[in-house]
Amino acid sequence: MMIESVVSQPVCSPLVATPDKLWPLVLANLRQQMTKATFNTWLVDSHILTAPSTPAFWVVVVRNEYAYEWLTNRLSPVIERTLDGLVGSKVIICFVPRTMRSRCYEPFRRPPARISRAI
Repeated sequence: MMIESVVSQPVCSPLVATPDKLWPLVLANLRQQMTKATFNTWLVDSHILTAPSTPAFWVVVVRNEYAYEWLTNRLSPVIERTLDGLVGSKVIICFVPRTMRSRCYEPFRRPPARISRAI
């Protein structure tokens, strides 16, 4: 099944809007291209992780590892094509499961361990 992008002209330049402002537009466009079940299963709770994202590289947090696998291996061509159409330039997208995101930041939340030395 071929899915075509609803947008034919770029909506805005990546230099004008930030990824977190553009992601809702991407989601609205994808909602029109997919079945409700597909969209709700894989994309409904997704959001941009703003700190590591740049205009050319977006990090998208998804609800779980199943969504990560599905989006990375099956839906990324559709999402990238939609994103490129909206932004007007090539954007690399990286999906990260919410559980992995919390594990990545966990070491920074803990105080450093005390180092004791026997003399």
